[in-house]
Amino acid sequence: MSDYPLALNDYLRGERIFYALNDKKSLSIVTSYIGLALGAQVTTKVQ
Repeated sequence: MSDYPLALNDYLRGERIFYALNDKKSLSIVTSYIGLALGAQVTTKVQ
């Protein structure tokens, strides 16, 4: 039951990215979000 919200979160994130790919204005938001996510992964690996 605890991983259900995570799965729902991933689904909603996928939906958001899918719609953003069809919306040029949101595309920059998605790319910056992905950049932030990758940056966060790099910093956690360094520490």
